Amino acid sequence: MQSGQAGAAEMCFVTSKHQLYCGNEAPVTLWKYIGSSSPQIRVDKLRTRQSTFTCWAKGKPHSGGNAIYYRAQGDDYGKYGFLAAVLVHTLTDPPSGLPKC
Repeated sequence: MQSGQAGAAEMCFVTSKHQLYCGNEAPVTLWKYIGSSSPQIRVDKLRTRQSTFTCWAKGKPHSGGNAIYYRAQGDDYGKYGFLAAVLVHTLTDPPSGLPKC
C-alpha cells in the first residue's frame, strides 16, 4: 500500500448487495477488455475518489503485482468497464464477498 492510502483502505467494505465500496485513484480510464491479447478499448472515465465496484475479474498482470481488475460504472457516459486493482485502495485483492464477474 502506498503512503496516504491507509485511511482510504480502512473505508473499503463489501455491502450487503455484494458490491465493493472503496477509495480509488482518479481520474482513471475504464477499459472494456482486460486480457493480454485483447484490444485496449476505453469505455469511460472514473472521476470520483470513492466508488462502487460490482465484481472482479482476472486479466493481464499489472503494476500492482497481480492480475485482478474491478468493474465500475464510469462517470462521463455511465458505461461499465474495468480498472486495475492497483488503482483501488483495497487491503486484499479481491476482497472477500465480492463476486467474480
